[in-house]
Amino acid sequence: MLSVLAGAVGNSRVVKLKRKWSEPCLLWTVIVSASGTMKSPAWALAKEPLDAIQAAAFVEYRQARLQYDQAKQEYDAAVQEWKRSGRQRGDAIPLPLTEPVAKRYLVDDLTVETLAPLLEQQPRGLTLCCDELAGWFGGFNQYRSGRGSDVERWLSIHRAGPITVDRKTDHQCRHIPRACILVTGGIQPKVMSRVASNPELRDNGLLARLLVAMPPRRPKQWSEADVSEESDANYRHVVERLLSLDFGADEHGNPVSVALPLSLEAKEKFVRFFNAHNREQSLLGDDLSAAWSKLEAYAPRLALLIQLVRWAAEGYTPATTSAVDEQSMDAAIALVKWFANEAKRVSALLGNGDDSEESRRRRLAIDAAEQHGGRLTVRALMRSRAEFKSADDAEQTLNALAAAGLGRWEQSSPGKSGGRPTAVFVLVESASDPTNDSDTTPAPNDTTSTDSASGEVSSVSMTDDAAA
Repeated sequence: MLSVLAGAVGNSRVVKLKRKWSEPCLLWTVIVSASGTMKSPAWALAKEPLDAIQAAAFVEYRQARLQYDQAKQEYDAAVQEWKRSGRQRGDAIPLPLTEPVAKRYLVDDLTVETLAPLLEQQPRGLTLCCDELAGWFGGFNQYRSGRGSDVERWLSIHRAGPITVDRKTDHQCRHIPRACILVTGGIQPKVMSRVASNPELRDNGLLARLLVAMPPRRPKQWSEADVSEESDANYRHVVERLLSLDFGADEHGNPVSVALPLSLEAKEKFVRFFNAHNREQSLLGDDLSAAWSKLEAYAPRLALLIQLVRWAAEGYTPATTSAVDEQSMDAAIALVKWFANEAKRVSALLGNGDDSEESRRRRLAIDAAEQHGGRLTVRALMRSRAEFKSADDAEQTLNALAAAGLGRWEQSSPGKSGGRPTAVFVLVESASDPTNDSDTTPAPNDTTSTDSASGEVSSVSMTDDAAA
């Protein structure tokens, strides 16, 4: 839903953090889940409003195309008549027709070369929806007959940056000043583990740009719960309102993004988050540190999206979309903290492509803890997973998870019959406290660079005002 809603906003809005630092409303989201866990129906439900709008746009295009084809025959006949006699009489040549263009919102093409012509026609941008994203990842190594890959262009697309595509087939050059493509879809854990083991995708930061969720696997049970017609209608209403957001215009009349600054209160919230988040990043390993560097920019992106969704859902006046406020920033920071903890959890579950025995045992322990409601004793782990033969073996694995920040030890109170307290391993909650944006870790002296929409290095200090 986050990607669908952000895709409806597209290039129409950006959030302005400083004069040279703006972030687009652009998200790349991936659900990691095995076959049979119902990720496809949920994914289809989330994009249902955009599917319906896209289908209506195709119907409109087919009607316009029929009218154009008929008019084209009349135009061609008029041109031939002009060549035969009208030119000699000094008549003006018939004006050429404008060929209709299909309005596109959703695409499933996987290469930038095929998407570039569509991006030229759709300044708002596109949403790439793939039920299985394995083909998208696989294309990075196979595209252009093995001679390089599209990765560099996709890295630019993630910040809605410029791309240039030179087509050898028709010798056309296409330049997209703000290439905006949102990505969403699912992938199976084993496939994602292989993707995560690709050193190129890890080193160039593409994997770090993904907002990943991996829901715990639970038995399916029948439920009469359903999505109401009212919820369907409200969701589509929000998507339609977001699609109605107009662009600004430059001095030549070309569409440009409208920039929303942060309010003073939202800026203060973001600066505190920024500083604490980057202090935490300095303590992480390379892979998670890379993910943290991209999550930093996702906070203002999500705040922008939440602000606009509130406007679309609650009927705010246009004046309320003049800045991103504190409420939207609080919600965005909570989401980023959730995704940060999910990144840690998925990294441990998948082992970043590491199929070592230690990584496998950590995944078994996390799976067992989730099945026990997030709380697990050493004895319970041994009983539920036969691979752990001794208490020392089980405790060592749980200690490793605690050291990785994926859980903590707590002492349970003795029961009514007395006895000693029991050590219980507790999985870290996926959602952190959004009000806890302070940190006691000493702050580094140097500023932190950002993946900005302008491609420039930026820094944030407490003296920056909201409109800087």
